[in-house]
Amino acid sequence: MINFKIDLENDKIALIQTKISHFDEIYLVASNRVIWEQHPEKDRWRRNKFEKFFKAGIENNLGCFSIYVKILIRRLV
Repeated sequence: MINFKIDLENDKIALIQTKISHFDEIYLVASNRVIWEQHPEKDRWRRNKFEKFFKAGIENNLGCFSIYVKILIRRLV
């Protein structure tokens, strides 16, 4: 069986297990209404709706990953 609970990375990106502590930075992006315009739940940008979605991802048996583009992070720092 594949272990989905590991972090993967190279010199350009990091694919890491999402943790509760990541909520604020992910919600900063997810709170943009435009992202959800084509989604069946168009109001998922609302904090209470997104919290349920986020929690379900964290509790998923396969895990929930966040992708960080290292090149962009280095340019911003």
